[in-house]
Amino acid sequence: MPTDIKKRLLLIASQNAKGCTAAKIKKLNKKISDLQKQADKIQSDLFLNRSALEFCELKKRGFSDAKIKSFATQDAKLCSDAQTFIKDNANLVKRFFGYHLNLIPESAAVKYMRYLETKIRSVDNCGDTYEDGFFHLTCKHQEQKILDLLYEHFGISHADGAWGYLTSGGSESNRWGIENGVQMLNGGRVYFSAGAHYSVPKAVQLGPMANAKQVAVIPHTVIETEKDSEKINVDSLISAVSKNWREKHEPAVILLTWGTTKTGALDDVETVIKRLDELKIPRYIHLDAALYGGLGNGQKNAPEIPTFKKFDIDSISVSMHKYFGSHEIKSAVIARKKPFANSVDYISMTDSTTAGSRGLAPFSTYQRISEIFNRKDANDYNRNIEYFEKMLKANHIWYKRQGFANIFVIKCPSDAVCHKYELSTFCINGKSLAHIMIFPFHKRKFMQEIISDIK
Repeated sequence: MPTDIKKRLLLIASQNAKGCTAAKIKKLNKKISDLQKQADKIQSDLFLNRSALEFCELKKRGFSDAKIKSFATQDAKLCSDAQTFIKDNANLVKRFFGYHLNLIPESAAVKYMRYLETKIRSVDNCGDTYEDGFFHLTCKHQEQKILDLLYEHFGISHADGAWGYLTSGGSESNRWGIENGVQMLNGGRVYFSAGAHYSVPKAVQLGPMANAKQVAVIPHTVIETEKDSEKINVDSLISAVSKNWREKHEPAVILLTWGTTKTGALDDVETVIKRLDELKIPRYIHLDAALYGGLGNGQKNAPEIPTFKKFDIDSISVSMHKYFGSHEIKSAVIARKKPFANSVDYISMTDSTTAGSRGLAPFSTYQRISEIFNRKDANDYNRNIEYFEKMLKANHIWYKRQGFANIFVIKCPSDAVCHKYELSTFCINGKSLAHIMIFPFHKRKFMQEIISDIK
């Protein structure tokens, strides 16, 4: 099968080089639609025949006919619920404007990888990404390939010491970055801004103390943001870091953000690093780049993140489900060098991860990231953004946008509008606001519709 697919793909690629006419595209779309209907019918028939076989096995094991019929009724109900959910989910995607999800359609390769992944019974990438014990039901080699894509994007390499792993989401990645910083500096104080993701305050909480009425926390300081912005106030940060270093000799573990949750603001990473280096204060910097860390290469008018060479940071996190648009809620945390880890005899390797056990859709995730990085034209990010901003101006709708962010902050509309478009609502400086996030997957029809509803 793989050899056959390779030959056929190469043939298709060579035929397409001669040109794709409108008639050819229409014919291909019709064929895909017909094949999908056949595939759905085949899957339905497979399910029914497999069920018949399983019911025969239950009968042999002594289950009554009434019990088996009740199982069939339960399964049929679940199938109906799943079909309804899939239909509702598809409708929700069309008007999804309020949160960090780039819900672009899956490519042919991603769809096929997801199909193949249904044949994988189980994977658990427990322990260190680059170590193997006696447990072999892993996909660590593929996890490493995913990390290699990210290493290259951020200008580092595993050969030079870079290390990372795929986490359960940005919250785990931020927690890992903070804890790794404290460990590397043998203590210290954590600094983050009031505009940081809400997972960050949770990350410095270690759990209830003995009396269960207090929560043990990592020493930390919340830094104010700049006026009318979620950017960290650099002067306030440096003042707090300098004071604690001077009075308590506390090294600084600093979490900065490249694209804040509500407004998409970018912390001034370069200035922070420059001023800390001038003061010669020991520091560890983790950069939360959950959304914009996934931007494709060479995008115009985009908040693309510089490489590790330009940003002298220690670790970074980027979400798989945000700009990459992966169907799984995942994140990657990447460090400049491998962290210290204790050996765990049960798994016969070291483990410096937070979660320990890790699941992964190994091939579709790799394909999705590769396509975002390498198969998008230079205007993929800003095409819809520019169109939407022109409509906002033409309709005299007040909005605020941070630089090249894809986030448009507006006055909070009615609850009905917020529900219809799943808008995130919040307060900044006492003002009730909402934001609209524009991604490449949005159709102009629905962008026009939301404009009409909020003006």
